[in-house]
Amino acid sequence: MESLVLIGIWVTIGLTGLGLLTMVVFGLRNVVAGKVKPLSIAFIALPFVLMGALGLAMGDWTKAAIFTLFIVVILALVAIVLSSVRSLFS
Repeated sequence: MESLVLIGIWVTIGLTGLGLLTMVVFGLRNVVAGKVKPLSIAFIALPFVLMGALGLAMGDWTKAAIFTLFIVVILALVAIVLSSVRSLFS
């Protein structure tokens, strides 16, 4: 019975990895085809780049993840406020 749990875990990890690989491949295909704006790619990549930079700089990946979460939430709130103010005046 314990081996079934281990097999299930590895199958789940494999399917998750396959799904992520598929998303990356089709995302790159859309970038090459010009269907995606570079700015939207930068916004999607920002948390990953921030997490990597903070993790390497701090040496503690748990604290880096928490700081990344706080920074991304603050940036999202600022973007919402700026968007609201811009639509208020236009």
